[in-house]
Amino acid sequence: MMHISDAIQIAEGCIDPSSEQELNEAWQLLIDTGICWELQGWFGRTASMLIENGTCRAPGQKIDPEYCDACECTPCDCNWGTDQ
Repeated sequence: MMHISDAIQIAEGCIDPSSEQELNEAWQLLIDTGICWELQGWFGRTASMLIENGTCRAPGQKIDPEYCDACECTPCDCNWGTDQ
């Protein structure tokens, strides 16, 4: 599990994330904990942009388990990522 201090340093660019997923996880942690709204203004602005473009979700927003990122359908009818 990522620590908040690591998430802040990843978001600031002081620590290079190992992947885009790790970068997004860092931002999601800052959003979920509310820390991004307490730091410098650009943290909140960036978090808002990431929520608006769908990279991150708003605090408490649930992920639809039937939503498919591949075909953007709900429920998924393309069987992406399966052997079917």
